[in-house]
Amino acid sequence: MGALEQTTSKADSLRIFGAAGISLLGDGVRSVALPLLAVALSPTPAAVGIVTFAGTVPILLFTLLGGALADRQTAGPLCGGPTCCAVPSSRRSPSGCS
Repeated sequence: MGALEQTTSKADSLRIFGAAGISLLGDGVRSVALPLLAVALSPTPAAVGIVTFAGTVPILLFTLLGGALADRQTAGPLCGGPTCCAVPSSRRSPSGCS
């Protein structure tokens, strides 16, 4: 197959996509549960806003810092095995992925 050689099996791809789906589900539950917890503890709108903001700040900070660090690296060290090549594309696979 050349440059488009598939490096993961269908089972590996299903595991990766399943894990991503579960992670997204957990993020959704967290985004609903934090404001509900704040309402249960203190029914003021300010408390709900502060808790929601405090739950969002780490995601924003780590995403920005992680993106900046990832941009400075080549694809090889960031590629944790077959994960980076799980979705077939029309481009060549990044260096470090076989």
